[in-house]
Amino acid sequence: MSEPVEVTDDPVPEAVIAYCKTVTTSQRQFNTEIKAYKAFVERYRKQRDKKKRLVMSNLLQYLLFSTEHGMKPSYALTDALTSALGDEKDAQKAMYPLPLHQGLAEIFTSSTHTKGRGRTTNWQMHSGASYSNFNGEGRNWFGDWNAQEILGSYVKFGSHRFTIGNATQRVLGLLEQRYGISFDELEKDLKRKKAEKEA
Repeated sequence: MSEPVEVTDDPVPEAVIAYCKTVTTSQRQFNTEIKAYKAFVERYRKQRDKKKRLVMSNLLQYLLFSTEHGMKPSYALTDALTSALGDEKDAQKAMYPLPLHQGLAEIFTSSTHTKGRGRTTNWQMHSGASYSNFNGEGRNWFGDWNAQEILGSYVKFGSHRFTIGNATQRVLGLLEQRYGISFDELEKDLKRKKAEKEA
């Protein structure tokens, strides 16, 4: 993966200028795409939610470096961004409490055994999310990942993938259904009790 491009217009990154040149055929079109990028930067600056900013940054990297699309910034950084932020909101609602994901991921990624060599070290965690090229490297998992990246997490075994995010969701969902509990409510109770104890 290429080095991430900073979300800035002071100055507009060379990678953005170069990309806009590849998807336009006139100076007027080019100016329109640069204007769309600058509006995106302004929106990014105003966004205070760390996870939403991460979705926005991921989308910019995807726009500039993925070969899977031919989107112009004027579409990608508006309509596609709205879709990506909606997906993130849905993923946040669907996701169980982060400490549970972290605990189960630790168990899943360290539970392999190589005959003759014993327990392996943790497998490299990868990820996937809509409108993203992020592969899980360069950020601490899961605290520095957004909800889509966590739910899309997996480890590779040769040509096979073990979907950690999916497995975690299924295990926790099964436990909730089986025992009539809510991990979200249990997490709220835990935080409340901890706050009362510290008060």
